[in-house]
Amino acid sequence: MYIATQPLYPELLDRAKNNNAVILDCACCLGQALRQLAFDGAPASNLIGLDLRPEFIDLGYEFFKDRDGFAAKFVTGDMLTPDDDSLRVLDGKVEIIHAASFFHLFGWDDQVTVGARMVRFFKEGIEDATVLGRQVGHPGEPLSPEEHGEGRYHHNERSMQNLWDVIGGKRGQSGRLVPRLRAMWRRWRGVRRRSGP
Repeated sequence: MYIATQPLYPELLDRAKNNNAVILDCACCLGQALRQLAFDGAPASNLIGLDLRPEFIDLGYEFFKDRDGFAAKFVTGDMLTPDDDSLRVLDGKVEIIHAASFFHLFGWDDQVTVGARMVRFFKEGIEDATVLGRQVGHPGEPLSPEEHGEGRYHHNERSMQNLWDVIGGKRGQSGRLVPRLRAMWRRWRGVRRRSGP
């Protein structure tokens, strides 16, 4: 699974196993990252999945066939609605947030909204609050929704740090981003069509 390949994964797992750190998987989809953490020894009772769509969570139980045995907690709610009552159960509860393939789905303003909402999930006064994940980005200047026509904002390292500076500024906090840029290339192969019967 992707999460196990992240450079911070050993630290994440150690904090979950030895310090009882609570980990939230934001936009968890089927909950596969949480199940990987549990498989590797993180206490499932300290794992929380959050998604907008309850059917994804149900599909995860069906796919992994663990509805009666997987002790992680799942919450559904809308991160774009900061006062969504269903999200309040998570406020002040977590130390680590995994948010993969999430921010790049939104434009700048919505990224600020979901990031600010995410910060409310952290335990008060925690020194080592961590957000990790992977996002689609752009190595040059960031791409705004107008530039690529998808309604999304794709960051470079500098603009991602700026996003978190803006989010932290709303709460009087600051943090350091440790970006790792990795090029992903897709190869498209030509398809030959046979002529005739």
